[in-house]
Amino acid sequence: MAEHNLTAQLGLDISGFNAGLEKAQGSLEKTGKKMSSIGKGLTAGVTAPLMAIAGLSTKTALDFDEAMDSIRAGTGATGEALKGLGDTFKNVMKSVPTDFATASQAIADLNTRTGQTGEGLEKLTEQLLNVSRLTKTDINANIASTTRLFGDWSIATDKQSSTLDYLFKVSQSTGISFTSLSQKMVQFGAPLRQMGFDFDTSAALMGKWEKEGVNSELVLGSMRIALAKMAQEGVTNANEALTIMIERIQNAGSVGERNALAIEMFGSRAGPDMAAAIYEGRFAINDLVKDLQSSSETINQAILDTMGFDERMGILKNTIGMALLPLGEKLISIAEKSLLPMLEKAINFVSGLTDKFDKLPEPLQNTILGFGGIAAAVGPALMALGNFLPMIENITKVLKATSATSWTTMGIIGGLILGAILIYENWDKISAFLTKTWNWIKSTAENIWGGVKGFFVETWDSIKTTTENTWSKIGNFFSNTWKSMSENTKKSMSDIKEYIGSQMKEVENISKTSLSLVKDLFSEIGKELKKI
Repeated sequence: MAEHNLTAQLGLDISGFNAGLEKAQGSLEKTGKKMSSIGKGLTAGVTAPLMAIAGLSTKTALDFDEAMDSIRAGTGATGEALKGLGDTFKNVMKSVPTDFATASQAIADLNTRTGQTGEGLEKLTEQLLNVSRLTKTDINANIASTTRLFGDWSIATDKQSSTLDYLFKVSQSTGISFTSLSQKMVQFGAPLRQMGFDFDTSAALMGKWEKEGVNSELVLGSMRIALAKMAQEGVTNANEALTIMIERIQNAGSVGERNALAIEMFGSRAGPDMAAAIYEGRFAINDLVKDLQSSSETINQAILDTMGFDERMGILKNTIGMALLPLGEKLISIAEKSLLPMLEKAINFVSGLTDKFDKLPEPLQNTILGFGGIAAAVGPALMALGNFLPMIENITKVLKATSATSWTTMGIIGGLILGAILIYENWDKISAFLTKTWNWIKSTAENIWGGVKGFFVETWDSIKTTTENTWSKIGNFFSNTWKSMSENTKKSMSDIKEYIGSQMKEVENISKTSLSLVKDLFSEIGKELKKI
């Protein structure tokens, strides 16, 4: 019986199926592009600004917390006292273009050295920060020298601010450094007071002597000698005795007579210099003191008059930072209440997985590690194989015919077979472990999601409120700035108009006078011609 082989080829027409897939793919690509475009718009217009506000708020809150730590450590204040110093810090930051660290250190030092709080401390801090920036001197040195001056001269707390303004005026009028003046007022305070000089006169003397090149240390050292002699002779009114001696030296007939009088009172070493200083009017400061006392100049007014754009932007930056501070504190509070517990849960989750893995039977541990090893090794192995194969020139035809895809597939299949064998042998243990782990993961994820959801809901409300408040303050700042610029421009234009008008009037008067002179000249010429 004859045998026949029947070979049949069956084919399926899947062109429609392919077309449908291509159409679906095109729709998905369009949808993806639209969603990407919308996402970019939201990111640029909404997400990025909100994230920037949240970031700036958090940074401000962290810097504020560090500043308060500095104040707390420097003053020892707690409770309401520390809160009051915090309020002072906020007000200072909104009025002075300085940084958190400098302001907090200044407040701590001034509070400790003067005992001032509230508005007094606030104004004192602003003045010293401003005068240090204005005179380009060190804030720490100024705080140390001026607070020592307050103590040495027994300056009452309600007079300390005006005392700083007076020292600033002396520095302006005579050129002596603000810091140097404060230090000399402490160094020579005792002899000056014993000689009967009050604070204003003493400060003026220090400045005048610095300006005129007088050796103040020599002069004031000689005053100490004079005071000792007066005490030995029973003189009770040192100022009166000094005034009499100054008059006698000024009225002396010769240099020798002046020196003799000065040596008698101030000693042989300093006598001639004192005679010269007195005769040349170095002690004549009444007019200077009157000018200083009548001047309305203050440190803060000088700052306002010299403030440039960068300083104004510095104050605006600090003002915005203080406005965003409540939001930053809220975000940190929420993070402490929600995010930190979530991170702790995540850490506990990882620790729990480790503990559970340790408790697994060794065969199951080997199975999991086997899968991990396969997953970790497949990639590098394929990469190494791919780099190695092109270097072999005499590879067999079989290997040449086998594609990279075939080798990859074979490797994966081998790995799957090995994994399947291991899973099959330990299925009961794996099933129980996965069920228990899944329930735990599900419960933990639900708890974390609840915390995340609450965090963002509460954060959004805080960001919205603070953004509105901050924008309002920024608007007011630029509105006031524009108003000031407008008023100044109007005034300037008015002054220019008035000036041009006065000049045009002057030109008109000169022109009329010139024309009148020319007319008279030609009239005289005409008269002379008629005579001819």
